[in-house]
Amino acid sequence: MADTLISLAELNNLGLLKFTDALLPLYGNAGWVPPLAFAQRPFLNLDHLHRALADIVVSADAATKEQMIHAQPDSLSGAGTTRVFTDEERNRLRKLQADYLAKFGFPLVISAAGETPEALLDGVTARLANSREQEVTNSLDEAAKIARFHLRGLVQE
Repeated sequence: MADTLISLAELNNLGLLKFTDALLPLYGNAGWVPPLAFAQRPFLNLDHLHRALADIVVSADAATKEQMIHAQPDSLSGAGTTRVFTDEERNRLRKLQADYLAKFGFPLVISAAGETPEALLDGVTARLANSREQEVTNSLDEAAKIARFHLRGLVQE
């Protein structure tokens, strides 16, 4: 992530390449998302920008959505949770992640922000009962939550 925040006004005035570079980390370095958002400037606030980015991802074709899911960093190591995972919870999470990957063919994407490890583990367990199609949708929703969190660390209103 960037060392300094850029203002939304500055972001709105950047050229395409700098705009893309500024927002590249938001969706697993998927370089196709920021240029499509660039065409929708000016953004009125962070919610407007976030909505535009999320809509771009959701409107992509199925293969591109799956590539997006595969590009998401594995960041569910306890970061953002209300407390650190115990060894037992970490081992359970690794097993659930392996089961998830085996069932759906793509890695688990989940936002840990503000969650307890128990809630996260229960959520992953419940998601294993979903269809693959539902999990593509859930993964993109979770990627949007993660992007929103990171957007606040990149751009200020």
